[in-house]
Amino acid sequence: MRLPTLIAAGFVVLSVIALTTRRQWLTRVGPVEVSDRVSNLKAENKRLKERWDAIGPIIESLERSVAYTRRC
Repeated sequence: MRLPTLIAAGFVVLSVIALTTRRQWLTRVGPVEVSDRVSNLKAENKRLKERWDAIGPIIESLERSVAYTRRC
């Protein structure tokens, strides 16, 4: 019973490693399917980083205001 379990576990681990190195990701498991393609994540990450860069100074300013208000 242990040997088939170990073989199955090894297969799963090696499959995940192989898919990761080829940048292929799981998009469907049975009836559950990922709605957006994973390949769009790079563009989404870039867009979010640009937004973060734009609002970063505003957040820092608000944090300074909060710190000043706490001192008073």
